[in-house]
Amino acid sequence: MMKVLLKPVRALTGAALLLAGTASVPAAHAATAMDLGTAPGGTVLSARVTLPFANQAAVNEALKARYTYGNPLFHHWMSSAEISALGPKSADVAAVKAALAKAGLVVTGTSKTGTVSVSGTAAAMQRAFGTSIHTMSRNGVRSFAAAGGFHPQGALAGRISGISGLTVGEMQPMLAHQRNADGSIVAGIPVPAAGSNAASPLDSYTNKCFTNGNSTVSLSSGSTSATYSGIGYQLDGKSCGYTPQQIAKHYGLDKAYGYGIDGRGQTIVIVDAYGSPTAEADAATFFNAVGIAPFTDDNFQIIYPAAQPTTTSANWALETELDIEMAHAIAPGAKIVLAVSPTSSNADLQATVQYVIDNHVGNVVSNSYGQPESTSDAPTMAAWDKLSQEAALQGISLLFSTGDSGDYAAEYGATATSSPSDSSWATAVGGTAIDIPSGNGFAETGWGNDYSALSSANAPLAAPKPSGFLFGGGGGVSTVIAKPFWQSDLPGNYRLEPDIGLIGDPFTGAIIVEPQANGPSVFAVLGGTSLAAPVLAAMWSMVNEASGWSPAAGQITPGSSFGVPGPQLKTFQSYLLTDALPLTAPSPVAISITTTSNGTPTTTTYDGFSALGIASNPGAITVLRRSVVSKSYSVLSFNTDSSLTTTTGYDNTTGRGVPNGAGAVALAAMLFGH
Repeated sequence: MMKVLLKPVRALTGAALLLAGTASVPAAHAATAMDLGTAPGGTVLSARVTLPFANQAAVNEALKARYTYGNPLFHHWMSSAEISALGPKSADVAAVKAALAKAGLVVTGTSKTGTVSVSGTAAAMQRAFGTSIHTMSRNGVRSFAAAGGFHPQGALAGRISGISGLTVGEMQPMLAHQRNADGSIVAGIPVPAAGSNAASPLDSYTNKCFTNGNSTVSLSSGSTSATYSGIGYQLDGKSCGYTPQQIAKHYGLDKAYGYGIDGRGQTIVIVDAYGSPTAEADAATFFNAVGIAPFTDDNFQIIYPAAQPTTTSANWALETELDIEMAHAIAPGAKIVLAVSPTSSNADLQATVQYVIDNHVGNVVSNSYGQPESTSDAPTMAAWDKLSQEAALQGISLLFSTGDSGDYAAEYGATATSSPSDSSWATAVGGTAIDIPSGNGFAETGWGNDYSALSSANAPLAAPKPSGFLFGGGGGVSTVIAKPFWQSDLPGNYRLEPDIGLIGDPFTGAIIVEPQANGPSVFAVLGGTSLAAPVLAAMWSMVNEASGWSPAAGQITPGSSFGVPGPQLKTFQSYLLTDALPLTAPSPVAISITTTSNGTPTTTTYDGFSALGIASNPGAITVLRRSVVSKSYSVLSFNTDSSLTTTTGYDNTTGRGVPNGAGAVALAAMLFGH
């Protein structure tokens, strides 16, 4: 195991940190990954070298002006040329490129704001950046790490603010399936064969997932009998899952559709790694099933800004299909551009996002991926942070999922927030559970689930069998990125996330058609903050559309932008958001188990929380779940998200609240209609 002493890193304010030996191997990764030694000198690597803005203070003022309501520059977006003028001095870019070439690296591209892409051997990278590159392995996945940090040499010293591609870990898609009590994924429903008279797979799903009041179930097998009582989940034999139309209605978008607002004139960019070879065919199947017009050559395009992938990934294929299916289904009038990165490395994903920004491909960019800050590093986060500023100045919304592992403590042993959702001018999208029963009716609340098996089919277990924390939306406080001005009302000095929360809990998730690694595609229910991001992207494209409304002309100007959601949520909170609250929880599930030995019965009782092995949470509920396939019973909790909690006002599970789609569209039309 490699042990690395990490030096303290001051807060990154506007990506202005110049590299000065900042350690590159994060503590969480160094503690859990195997160091396989120095990478062979001939190993070919790629990296992105970020130069800071020439005048960061001027950039900060420009951003503040464009996102302060009442300022004369409010929503007056800068052009790509104006952004380029804010970039580093041309002499500095030339000096950096010359130094990289002198070290033996090949410059493969330069962005409009001076970020330089390079490729070359590990030996050349080590010469250029004054580091030792090691090969690392975690859970069988190999990556690289710059041991001892970066010490840029020669003309590079003092001129660069970020280096991406030479750090540990790759980005992971933020998606989550419904799970059985043993942790296995709930099986999907096969897509019917063409011309089949089989019932629609949608008939197997319901969005009326909970019983109205308590249900009681009694089971007996051998020497064990049990009685379970509580609010039921899926007791009617149908799986819980929402169609796009039901999701749209939940957020009030059906009212916007009634006024002809559906994203037309807007482009939503979906950034994913590797793509999916069956994406278009599966999307066509899905849209046909849910009654939505399919993709055409006019409203769907695939681009490969950083090169075409040479391999595939099952998880990323699923992510790709979730993203494009939900974005089009919620905003059917918008054009969808799928921007595919050749790998899931920070460098390649950043290069893909950079292309989208430089060429203003669309006003909303959905990114359903990330990694915990504890497995990233300051130079990589600085590069993402600068990208978020470049986008925000042009009115381009970068949306990033905050993750599906809560505070990450269960996975890495220490709490962390997610990156790049921690970027100061991105919008961090958290997850919620929707239509959850509470004392005040059905409510939307924070996403977080624990699970405990009660039976094997109809045979009761002698005691509950907790599986532990399953998943939940990410959130918390960054340890690296400084708090932007638009979070000045929140405590502390560092970036807080999420900014907003919406549908993410897979137990109240979305029905999609998903690919299978070894077989035909299936209908299934999916969640995760990977679901929340494209749904918000679609919704925000409709807000952008409405912002172009001109009553005098009687039409909408295509391509209008309302800007980045995050910085405006507090300013327009009463229009944009509904506060997500802790549940007024009904009584937890009651469990009574009797075992008989030598003719003597022994009865043990549990409530839902003790059956889960967790402390009672007044803002959470437990329900009695019946698995549709195995017919087994279990206890399932909602709004139990690791150490994260849902509270009144801003909280670290749902941010400032959940979207009011109708209000957001109305606000955009009202502010800019004239």
